[in-house]
Amino acid sequence: MKIGLISDTHGDKERMTRALELLKDTECLLHAGDLYRDAMWLQQHYAGAVTAVTGNGDPAKAGPDERLLKLDQFSILLCHGHTHRVQRSLTHLYYHGLEKKADVVIFGHTHVPVVMKEELVMINPGTTSRGRSVHGHTCGILETGTRPSVVILNLITGRPVLQMAL
Repeated sequence: MKIGLISDTHGDKERMTRALELLKDTECLLHAGDLYRDAMWLQQHYAGAVTAVTGNGDPAKAGPDERLLKLDQFSILLCHGHTHRVQRSLTHLYYHGLEKKADVVIFGHTHVPVVMKEELVMINPGTTSRGRSVHGHTCGILETGTRPSVVILNLITGRPVLQMAL
């Protein structure tokens, strides 16, 4: 299964459209927050299911703060990350993921793409709207098949900026 990963879209429909072009072969889309209403827009323009969580830019009760999903063989924790202070350290979110028995944690908030593997895999697909890293605007694909992997793609070039076999 190919899962599209997107975060921190902040209402930028032009860049969300570009991300959808890069993610057109994915079967579902996970949106890691900011803005929850963008996930509703994405659902109207994407063939598969869109699952989303709220971020710090969303009004209270706009949607769920986090979701625990089972996709293929993976238990995936989807959250924005701001309540776990990911802008300072990934430690709190890492241990939260372990508590939830997640195999993969997908988060956003920092606008900086991350792919790391310890006891669990932590992925931040970066941002489609306000790049804060040398990688610019990004989105990602998590592949769960016989050769699980993740790739983070530059929105402009479509080329991988980070990738890892899982």
